[in-house]
Amino acid sequence: MLDMFLVMGVVVGLTEILKKKFNIDKMYMWILVLGIASGLNCLNAFAFGGDIQIALKDGIYNAALASGVYSLGKSALEGGIKSE
Repeated sequence: MLDMFLVMGVVVGLTEILKKKFNIDKMYMWILVLGIASGLNCLNAFAFGGDIQIALKDGIYNAALASGVYSLGKSALEGGIKSE
């Protein structure tokens, strides 16, 4: 199977492309990220003979991680993280 970092990189890229092309509301972005990540990871498992149930679980888990890390990095670049 392909490495999860590669899959998550594709997910972040596809999410940005779809967000700009279809003007998707930020409130629904997490659904898009989870769907793309779990779908691509299941396709990855199917293509390379992995367990699809484990790939689905890993896709959802890593999508949540990638979304959080991406948001944290983006907010840090755009103006910093505000501390109380």
